[in-house]
Amino acid sequence: MTKSKLKVGDRVAYSRAFCQDTGQQTGDIPFARGVIESFESIGETALAIINWNDPNIPEKVNVKNLVNMNLGDTSI
Repeated sequence: MTKSKLKVGDRVAYSRAFCQDTGQQTGDIPFARGVIESFESIGETALAIINWNDPNIPEKVNVKNLVNMNLGDTSI
């Protein structure tokens, strides 16, 4: 599993790079905020299980597509 700096309880958002790469600069995804509840892995991929502020956002997200809002990350 890929090592991540994220931990349970961190407040997260989708990264700017993910939103741009997937053409989601508008809509719900760029403004979604959530708290990591747990982690799971699928092979080498680490997934965060997130309690989002919007129940329509998928709860499982690759940790590579997230930024930590607790650290004041400016890459969103």
